[in-house]
Amino acid sequence: MKPLSAVSTLVSCLAFALMSMATQPAIAAIKMQLCIDTHFTPVGESRNLPPDSRETLEVTLADNYTSVESTQENEIVDFSLRRRFQIDNESKTYVEYSLYSTVGFRILELQNRQKMHQLFNKMFEPGTPQAAQFPSGEHGAIDDEHNLSICIPGTSRNIVMTEKGDERIYTNENHQLARWRINGVAVNAADAQRFVKFIRFRVGGHPEILKRVAEEKIIPDKMVFTMHDMLSLCSRTLVITNIHTTDSASYNLAAYSKRKVSPSANKLEFILDQAESRSPKAIEADKSAKRKAIDTVLQKGKIFDRLLGSLELALMGEPLQAFPDSQLLLMKTEPSITKFTKAMGAKTRDELKMAVQTLVDLRSQAYTKSYLLKLFEASYRLRLVELDTAKNLFLEVLQSNPSLAGAYNDLGGLLYMRYDTPGAWRCWDIARRIAPQFPLSDKVNKLETSLVESFPEYF
Repeated sequence: MKPLSAVSTLVSCLAFALMSMATQPAIAAIKMQLCIDTHFTPVGESRNLPPDSRETLEVTLADNYTSVESTQENEIVDFSLRRRFQIDNESKTYVEYSLYSTVGFRILELQNRQKMHQLFNKMFEPGTPQAAQFPSGEHGAIDDEHNLSICIPGTSRNIVMTEKGDERIYTNENHQLARWRINGVAVNAADAQRFVKFIRFRVGGHPEILKRVAEEKIIPDKMVFTMHDMLSLCSRTLVITNIHTTDSASYNLAAYSKRKVSPSANKLEFILDQAESRSPKAIEADKSAKRKAIDTVLQKGKIFDRLLGSLELALMGEPLQAFPDSQLLLMKTEPSITKFTKAMGAKTRDELKMAVQTLVDLRSQAYTKSYLLKLFEASYRLRLVELDTAKNLFLEVLQSNPSLAGAYNDLGGLLYMRYDTPGAWRCWDIARRIAPQFPLSDKVNKLETSLVESFPEYF
């Protein structure tokens, strides 16, 4: 795709300026075509780099959302709902993700890269080829912030802008980060911010550079971002054409349905897809069935299952009911409950390992609730950083009871530890839908509040 000529750019600027003068309100939406060429150059002796690629996108920048269309899939980012919809064009299905997961991942990855820089500082002597391949100090920090489009809190970077011909060039100590042509389409401040927001999500770019791009109030016809990391030099060239206005100020998902993955394809995705499609009526029916089940096990004298049933309801968001004195007396003399209570008090690593074995042994003594013992075991294995085993246990539990908010909450924590922030927030959102007042969700609520306060540009 060729960039706009100087004449066509001038005509576009004039036509667009007449429609979007600063004294007028922001237009309903801007549409444009975008071609992104990505090229990787190895750093040092790096091998197995990603192949070069080209994307052709149709982009809509509206007041509350951004839409990106390609041949295979579309993406809609709804800032008012703080949701992201990933649409598969072939199957006509979509998956809904939390917008918090995007900035959440970038923070985790930024923290991870900071730790890696500290490690490499200790491993490699300054001035060696290895030290050059793994830059530290401000160079390394700026590269990370540029790649992830997020700043280390409390820092200020020396990014210099110079003009060369019709280009703005942004560097840090002759370390080129980005450049873009002054040629383009003039827009108002609100539309400039929407364009920059799109670039932040789709491409990256240092926040300081994106701030200056927005201040120019121009959508350039060409931009180049140079991303340095530990293995390669990545160059992303954006050619922007056919910029025009549209009356469409909304999007419509009516032609698509929520995705339902096959259980054989991906058990985690299957369980989450199923959980998101369940109605409030189905969730309430589960809770009602569990209440009745408690009466049934009591009639059969299964006091251990009575205790586990009450805990299960609490993990589904129900208030924990008080036990009558007659039942408390039975619990005090029940050996399985004595073992279970001791296991629940585990704190040290050795105690956790012993508690795991106790929970495994107790499965045969739980008449109908052995799967709930797997939930407590999974939480302990999570604390022991046995992540694969813990994940499989969580999934087994959710297959037995798909309305266990506590299981989704803890599975979300596991996925977050593994940098799968989209999956983590799906779990947390499901948990809060099942049990809106679930106490364990408070940490997630506070995390989301802190993300909005610290990084408002993403919302």
